[in-house]
Amino acid sequence: MTVRKEFTSSQELNLLPETIDKLLVTSILIKFLEDITDDKGKHTLRNLYKKHKIQTFAEVVENGLLVSILNDLSNEFNGKIDKFSELEKNQIANANLNLLANFLRANINLKTNQLFIWEQYSFKHLPAEVISAIYENFIQAESVRNTGGKEKGVVYTPIHLVNLLIDEVMPLDKPELFKDNSFRVFDPSCGSGVFLVAAFKRLLQWWAINNSTRDNIQYPDSKNFSENIGRQYFGVDLKKNCHTC
Repeated sequence: MTVRKEFTSSQELNLLPETIDKLLVTSILIKFLEDITDDKGKHTLRNLYKKHKIQTFAEVVENGLLVSILNDLSNEFNGKIDKFSELEKNQIANANLNLLANFLRANINLKTNQLFIWEQYSFKHLPAEVISAIYENFIQAESVRNTGGKEKGVVYTPIHLVNLLIDEVMPLDKPELFKDNSFRVFDPSCGSGVFLVAAFKRLLQWWAINNSTRDNIQYPDSKNFSENIGRQYFGVDLKKNCHTC
């Protein structure tokens, strides 16, 4: 990814590669939340943006509000988005992040700064698995940088095998397993989080099946999501920069 190469090669940015990786993945996640809108064209971050008097996440980055937004999101999502240390936040606050802002706008050539008439890519239709795959590439790049080759013992599960195992352990036709919201998922080696993403989707499907009728399909509101789904899956990893856990 061009933006990552530019960041890691910059002598002025003063951010560690691990911080850059977390910053990029977190920014993609936030941009994804921004681009997903309801039938009225509103997104889940609208109230937060209104508070800071900005319209887009690119404006957040350009106006030096990134750390403030990260702190607010940490409160909103129970700390599941903000995985930066205080030292990293201080470094980010003092960094020149114009390159990141241009990347988020999606209408500027990052190498030539040429402006395009229309956006060259969209975050709206970005599957969560793609975010995990991006982070896998970051981790492998770190291994090459540190050891000169692919890190031994780092093996990531292809998504078709992830889905197969989820279907075996959490069958779609067994929603009663989640009837009382007591089903828990724990991945002791979460890596980029692909298993947790698939497990989350299955928990969401189970909830919808348990709470819907033939004529009325229900989806959890923010309260139900936070209390009944968002606290049911957990992950840890030996690599401290596997922050998607």
